Amino acid sequence: MRTRATSTSSTFLPEDEPVPTEATASAWDRLRSVLRGTLVVPTDDTYSTARRVWNGRIDRRPAAVARRADAADVRACVRFARERDLRLAVRGGGHAVAGLAVCDGGLVVDLSRMKGVRVDPRARVATVEPGATLGDLDHATQVFGLATPTRRTSAAAITTSRRRRRARSDPHPRRGGRRRR
Repeated sequence: MRTRATSTSSTFLPEDEPVPTEATASAWDRLRSVLRGTLVVPTDDTYSTARRVWNGRIDRRPAAVARRADAADVRACVRFARERDLRLAVRGGGHAVAGLAVCDGGLVVDLSRMKGVRVDPRARVATVEPGATLGDLDHATQVFGLATPTRRTSAAAITTSRRRRRARSDPHPRRGGRRRR
């Protein structure tokens, strides 16, 4: 039997088994009424676009996609999913190859419209919102003569890490530069 891994949990479900959801139409309407952003459900015309991610091979169908407007929307969505035991996926730039930004039968919190970038040129630090891409970051930092030594494509989303990375003398250590330890 073929199985599929879910993006937000370590459980496996048979491919033909429906994903359980505990939210009714009236529950989605209540969530819609408290959001400042929009809530897209499968019956909406924009659903196919809202659930799409960068990797076209990913074809997951969430119960709803919440396009958030502020932090209160995110809190409301997390609370809603927790109370109903729904799967929850969070989409930043939507550029993850594995499709972790969307889940079957659950709630997707879409942060891709949050593209703000603030630059402190004295500290040489940029603060980015979760939907910002490398192009957004480059655009904001180049005004101050700063560069961001990251991936080559400006369409890629910005990922974060809990550990700090040391700067390298050569951005390509496999080509003869010093290696990190």
